[in-house]
Amino acid sequence: VDGYNLMHAVVAMSGKLPPDALRKLRHRFLNELAHRLGTLEAAQTTVVFDAHDPPAHLPRESRHKGMTIVFAASVD
Repeated sequence: VDGYNLMHAVVAMSGKLPPDALRKLRHRFLNELAHRLGTLEAAQTTVVFDAHDPPAHLPRESRHKGMTIVFAASVD
């Protein structure tokens, strides 16, 4: 799943957000996605957040409610 594209499609966002606001939106989005997928599908889902500047304080790969979460640096 392309995390930021889906998140922008379902969450009304405009302009650049402060880092903490983006973190909270991303967390809420992941919680809702996991809930809608259910336990089995969530365990089979990878969400990739690509950005020019991925969060340096977060691991490149982690788990959230069964889903695999990946932060990738996009290249122009």
